[in-house]
Order: sequence, then structure tokens, then C-alpha cells
Amino acid sequence: MRKYIVYMYEGKKYFCIPSGELSVEETARKDVPAAAPYLIVDESELPDDSLEYFVAWEVDFSNPTGYGIGHEAWFEEQKAKQAEQNAVQQ
Repeated sequence: MRKYIVYMYEGKKYFCIPSGELSVEETARKDVPAAAPYLIVDESELPDDSLEYFVAWEVDFSNPTGYGIGHEAWFEEQKAKQAEQNAVQQ
């Protein structure tokens, strides 16, 4: 079953559809803003396709799957990992 990311940022709920290039967990770390809580949910847990239902959908973020680190921190982390791998190879 397909997984999706739901997160809360500045008092609003957002929905993210992973592209499949990264794992769902890594996509959440990268695409969810820094320190924002997120949940990884199955498609079956989502409300009706209607935006009206999504807006009314109550999500409990008291026990989130994790917290985002944001794009900038994620890319910096990837650069550091690549530099470490390059140093090991030399």
C-alpha cells in the first residue's frame, strides 16, 4: 500500500506525495520544514479525496513519526556524506 506524509507547519496541515526517488522516511526528513512534526500514513488512513474532507480531517501529531530537517539541512547532510565517502575511497 502506498505511503503518504502529513505534516503540520505554522498551524496548517500539509500533505506530501513521495515521488519514489527516496524512501518515504527520507522524503519526509527532506521535504518537511525543520522541526515540523510529520506522520507517515497508509493511503487507507487518508480521508476522502475531497479537499473539504482533508481540511476537516483531524490529525493527532502528539506522537509523530518524526520531525523534518528541511531542504537546506538535508542537502548539507548529503554533501557531508559524499565528502566522507570520497575521503574513505582515497
